[in-house]
Amino acid sequence: MRTIRNLSGVLLERKENDTGILFCESGQERHLSYGQLLTLAGRALHLLREQGLEPGDFAVLQTEDNERFILLFWACVLGGIVPVPVTAARTDEGRKKLIEVCKQLETLRFLCDEELWPGIQGYALKHGEAEALAGLESGSVPIAEVLAAAVDTNRPEAEPYDAAETDTAFIQFTSGSTGDPKGVVLTHGNLLSNMRAIIHGAQSTERDSSLSWLPLTHDMGLIGFHLSPLFCGMNQ
Repeated sequence: MRTIRNLSGVLLERKENDTGILFCESGQERHLSYGQLLTLAGRALHLLREQGLEPGDFAVLQTEDNERFILLFWACVLGGIVPVPVTAARTDEGRKKLIEVCKQLETLRFLCDEELWPGIQGYALKHGEAEALAGLESGSVPIAEVLAAAVDTNRPEAEPYDAAETDTAFIQFTSGSTGDPKGVVLTHGNLLSNMRAIIHGAQSTERDSSLSWLPLTHDMGLIGFHLSPLFCGMNQ
């Protein structure tokens, strides 16, 4: 394996592989190779750049669909945009956390499933968060448009941003159950080191497979059971 210094390099390294991700939902299975993921995410990034997203911008992700989440996550990573995974806000507790997270971020863009939006909007208006709601509305990018761009074969793939190891890859927020949620900044170098340690400790190889039902908004779900298997080149 060539020297890799950022997450984009991890996905680019696997673009010729047949290995990838098998999504299992309600008895249905769909396979997405790492090469296909790279192509779809590159097209989605092209749309995000048209929408004005630039390296260093924050993109809060609000979706319960694993395939959508992974596509959005990688479109952001490839563009140097900082994804901020937040558990889908289906309860008032979740909506409160979402708004508190968004208040802490500058240059914020919001990628949200359409079905989640009415609950978020209603909560914000009821609890005096009109200003925060206006920020979400002004920074919103419809997920449906991003997904349509990803499957549009006439749309070019955007050139990946070459992030430095010290650049922020993504931010994970604490639950906020005992106070305001706090953001944990994870750099590309942090994550590469963590993934290498996970693979070494588990003695994983590309001949292995990984199975997980953990949410991708959780560090173990995202780093332990998505990023690390991808880094290792195994099916997940």
